[in-house]
Amino acid sequence: HPDPCHTKVISAVLEMGHNTNMQPKKSKCASKLKANALLLIGLGFLILSVTLPSLWATYYRHLISSELEMTPDSVTFQVWKDNPVPIYIEFFFFNWTNQDDLEKDGSFHIPQLQELGPYRFTEKIERVNVTWNDNNTITYKQVKWWYFDQENSRGSLDDEIVTLNVVSLTAAFTIRDWNYFVRVGVSKTIQMMDQHIHIRRTVRELLFDGYSDRLIDMARSMPAFSNVKVPFDKFGWFYKRNGTSFMDGVFNMNTGVGDIQKIGKLENWNYFTISGEIV
Repeated sequence: HPDPCHTKVISAVLEMGHNTNMQPKKSKCASKLKANALLLIGLGFLILSVTLPSLWATYYRHLISSELEMTPDSVTFQVWKDNPVPIYIEFFFFNWTNQDDLEKDGSFHIPQLQELGPYRFTEKIERVNVTWNDNNTITYKQVKWWYFDQENSRGSLDDEIVTLNVVSLTAAFTIRDWNYFVRVGVSKTIQMMDQHIHIRRTVRELLFDGYSDRLIDMARSMPAFSNVKVPFDKFGWFYKRNGTSFMDGVFNMNTGVGDIQKIGKLENWNYFTISGEIV
């Protein structure tokens, strides 16, 4: 005789097979597993929401540092070494219009000044003699070129300017503490050279071309001026600076390797860390 329990189980299975609308009941174990899975997923999202911003910030800083820090092969170095972005510099002059009043009666007259300019130049800078150092710095010089931009200037390089006679005034300032007899001798020499407190020169002479002066020739040849350094045979504010590197000195700059916050920081100039040590 068949077992009544087995008969009930078989009947139940057959009934489920014939009834397609019938679904097996979910077990308590499956519901618990689903709840745990949802809990783990939620916990994972919570951890990501907390840590992802920090991880992204770290990755972003690393990405920026690796792109910006200067190395011999980096794009940053190539752009810095030979900057393709145009730089403009403008010069203004003050033309002294009533200079003759000073010599009429010897009394003081307030100078009347006329602003002239701008005289615009395109400036190009190239870093040369670059040396890479072990302390994440580079040592270099820089060459500058200036090209006159007539189209965007208000005036010509041939405009004449009446301005202070810098050479004569510098000579007077230089000898102010010298021996009395030397001062008198130099003063008499300046008077014989018909030197005035003002001069008339063109813009090109005052800027880059320079102009000759008998005082400069005297200072370069007379023993009395042997202690005075007169480096040039002419005077001009930018005389012999166009296309040269010797006037700007030697720079030492941080490359940002190891600390991107220091990139471009000037560590020293002419091997001094502060300008006060140069004096």
